[in-house]
Amino acid sequence: MKKLTTILISSLILLSCNEDRDITVKLGTGNQTDTGGGTPSTSVYYTPTKAMKDVSSFPIGIAMSQNQASSTNFATIAKKEFNSVTAGNEMKFSTHSPSQGTYNWVPGDAIVDFAQTNAMRVHGHVLIWHQQVPTWVTNFTGTNAEFETAIKTYVTDVVTHYKGKVASWDVVNEAFNEDGSLRSTIFSQRLGSNYITKIFQWARAADPTAKLFYNDFNLESNVTKANAVVSMVNANSSLIDGIGLQMHISITTPSATVLNTIMDNVVATGKLIHFSELDVLVNPTGSVSSYDYATAIAQKNKYKEVISIYKTKVPAAKRFGITIWGMRDVDSWLKTNGSGYTDYPLLFGDGYEYKLAHQGVIEALQQ
Repeated sequence: MKKLTTILISSLILLSCNEDRDITVKLGTGNQTDTGGGTPSTSVYYTPTKAMKDVSSFPIGIAMSQNQASSTNFATIAKKEFNSVTAGNEMKFSTHSPSQGTYNWVPGDAIVDFAQTNAMRVHGHVLIWHQQVPTWVTNFTGTNAEFETAIKTYVTDVVTHYKGKVASWDVVNEAFNEDGSLRSTIFSQRLGSNYITKIFQWARAADPTAKLFYNDFNLESNVTKANAVVSMVNANSSLIDGIGLQMHISITTPSATVLNTIMDNVVATGKLIHFSELDVLVNPTGSVSSYDYATAIAQKNKYKEVISIYKTKVPAAKRFGITIWGMRDVDSWLKTNGSGYTDYPLLFGDGYEYKLAHQGVIEALQQ
């Protein structure tokens, strides 16, 4: 999935499956200080008095892995702070169908079971994406008609399996290039340039009640790409319920001006809007040597800014929610952010400490 224009060209998103290493959850301890040994007034952590889901009028989601579903530490905070979950990798094509006609439901079902146990919504991620595709798809030797039948069967089988359990899907992910053109993939090549429409039709037929999303990166910063997505969504308005803006951003980009402009265009579609994979890099150029107080404040302010814009720009009825792409920094796919620099993009420290970024989210939600 993803990408910051200045950092990654690849859109591969691999949610880390780091183990918890028997760390005690620090739910009420804000006594950690910055790496420079600052006083409590300059701590990068704090003691929360409210949970995000409790002060939000829309769902607050968390991306998670199958391993985390069995983690007591993870579950403690997840239940306290979030009311929606997205599978990081467990519902992707290569996981679901390692060979044609064969399905591995165990990882995805673990996510669903966790959500149901904890009264959380499940957002399915992702039906069709050009990465993490099984070899039987990339090496398919049949005709294009046979390929279409195989992909239609896959989409139908997956959506049917989770019908009534998964409330929504990222149906197609990252189908556009940065210049707004359609990305050339195995799916566009073999299903045709109208393949997006076909995938949404198959998903809609399999579960008429699920909310169906188109999801992509850099929509928050690339006006040309965002406009191309808006045009595609408008052309398929009867099939597409919402737009997912991944929101892999940094403390400096996008600017509030750019994001506000793009949000006006996206919101004008009348579709549900999901900030679907939010994280905030603090070290995109390698200039940050440690996660100190000033850096923590900059990250807090950026989280607060983008969530405030979401609330300001998106009508209440169209706020599908905001999903954070992981819990702890150590679990993030951006821990080494694609350029080899250590980063700290999420709301919780490696020992589950509450970062000031969490406070920024709370402050924006309460505005």
